[in-house]
Amino acid sequence: MEGQFRTWKKEKKTNIVYDDVSEKKKQGDDDLVDVLLRFQDDGIQIPLTTENIKAVILDMLGGGGETSATTVDWAMAEMLRNPRILEKAQDEVRRFFDDKGGYVDESRIHELKYLMSIIKETLRLHLPLPLLLPRKCREKCEIDGYEIPVDTKIIVNAWAINRDPKYWRNPDCFEPERFLDEDLEVDYKGNHFEYIPFGAGRRICPGMAFGLANVELPLAMFLYHFDWKLPPGMKHEEMDMSESFGITARRNETEIPKVGFRLHALIPLIPRVSREDTEIEGYIIPIGAKVLVNAWAMGRDPDIWADPRFENDPKDFTGNEFEYISFVVEEECA
Repeated sequence: MEGQFRTWKKEKKTNIVYDDVSEKKKQGDDDLVDVLLRFQDDGIQIPLTTENIKAVILDMLGGGGETSATTVDWAMAEMLRNPRILEKAQDEVRRFFDDKGGYVDESRIHELKYLMSIIKETLRLHLPLPLLLPRKCREKCEIDGYEIPVDTKIIVNAWAINRDPKYWRNPDCFEPERFLDEDLEVDYKGNHFEYIPFGAGRRICPGMAFGLANVELPLAMFLYHFDWKLPPGMKHEEMDMSESFGITARRNETEIPKVGFRLHALIPLIPRVSREDTEIEGYIIPIGAKVLVNAWAMGRDPDIWADPRFENDPKDFTGNEFEYISFVVEEECA
């Protein structure tokens, strides 16, 4: 992804952007890029260059991509682990969007109260950034008997705050209904310090609305269009809900859906260049010849795949089994 971002930054597509902005001005439809370009045109004390605008957009896409995907993954995992919650959420989404002919959009998505409570509970229990970005103490203070000198760097443990039993009933349980309680007047905008998935104060996450939109709409679409079930023979309580170590608290990938990657290879046709003269089934492949490997067909070969569910098959997708190369082989996929 970093390589794609670097390439994007190097490409000069300013004229395309301005053409698009000019067309939107005629329609009266502004987005974030329009607003930033308007600041650039109007002039402010701190000049806003085209490079600054591109950097802001890149930060939003980079910062709001993985965190949103992590939240969607946790929300789906918790619903699969709690069939009652999943069924209730699906009923609400389908009942609401059936009146719109099955078209799921974000125009009235905030009216889905139960889905919103699921997202809030997911952010409480599995916030993407357990440790908020570092802060610096601007003045000397004392907290619980500890003296904090000025300019001390502070890391806020939002994960522990969101699970504090002094403020949360059954803090380690996934209970979306708690956010439907009228007595619990808590939101994620930084006004309640017992619930700060996006931080608080002047340094609250600037991409909060963008990140929430990237969670709300995909979840609504997943719930409306698909029926979700665990693999055959797997029990709900057997799901691995442990967290992986990193900047973001992702779910451990111990249950990677092998069947999905076999049936729907991420790259169906894998391009290669022959490094030496060779012969395959009577066909001579000269050195330097460009070859397309049909991973889609190999993943569906009935002579190889006797057990479609991998229940009794040790095959993996690390490139050691050439009949199953959803992620390519050798050092090609880093």
